[in-house]
Amino acid sequence: MGDPCSPKEYAWDGLKCSYDLNSPRITDVNLSASALTGPISSSFAKLTAIKYLDLSYNNLTGSLPDVLGNLPSLQVLNLAGNNLSGPIPASLLKRSQQGLLILRTEGNQNLCASGNSCEIKTDTESKKKKIATPIIVIICLVPVVLFLVAIFIFCRMRKSKEKERLSNLVKGHQDNPLQLDNRQFTYTEVLRITNNFERTLGKGGFGTVYHGYLEDGTQVAVKTRSQSSSQGTKEFLAEVQHLIRIHHKSLVSLVGYCMDGDHLALVYEYMSQGTLLDYIRGYESCISLLNLHSEIGISHIRFLMLL
Repeated sequence: MGDPCSPKEYAWDGLKCSYDLNSPRITDVNLSASALTGPISSSFAKLTAIKYLDLSYNNLTGSLPDVLGNLPSLQVLNLAGNNLSGPIPASLLKRSQQGLLILRTEGNQNLCASGNSCEIKTDTESKKKKIATPIIVIICLVPVVLFLVAIFIFCRMRKSKEKERLSNLVKGHQDNPLQLDNRQFTYTEVLRITNNFERTLGKGGFGTVYHGYLEDGTQVAVKTRSQSSSQGTKEFLAEVQHLIRIHHKSLVSLVGYCMDGDHLALVYEYMSQGTLLDYIRGYESCISLLNLHSEIGISHIRFLMLL
């Protein structure tokens, strides 16, 4: 409404005008941070005398009008801090390169120097985004995969070494069974000794213990491994090794052993007095009997004292 430059005292805010000619002309427009939106109007081309145009830090979008490059007097064009996109007109770039125009476009991420570079930039950015996603995923997954592989290899090596050690141990004992002076029995001999497992002495986690006789009439206790036992050759050999190394008058002696296929058995010295549990029970009974006799004796003494 009205002339923006006159009267001079009422010129519009953000404008500077030149009053040298018969009619005032707009030379400066400062609309920085004015909450402007949308594309830049091509009507700025009508301001042929403009020298300074500041449209920075608004929310302007779209491309730059080519007509801005045709403003003959334009010396400063500030477009920083907007969302402009597309190529910068060649006329503006040329004047900027010749030093005739100060051009500020920082902050416009989608604004580029020329049409070709815009396409390249767009394609490049798109490719970078496509490539970056799998690279990030791979970088994150590689340490996890390596860690899991390391654990798997460690477990396999440990299991393999344990299996090899046990295999060598069993093989060594098969070549020279248990390397003992004790007698080795076959499963057929075990059947004959126990009279086909006729008499049972007890049961444990390893298996059942049977009573038996050797050829010379010596009584023995034969401990056999049951099919349901969780113990195997490893536990069997460990127990034998302990019996080999430990000798004591209070421990039963190992007479022999049987390693015939899947049949594992240990032949012990027979304890005719029963097990340790039987002995403890008998001992407790004796103590109870002695206590009873003691009470009876004390009662007799008390009775005699009363007389």
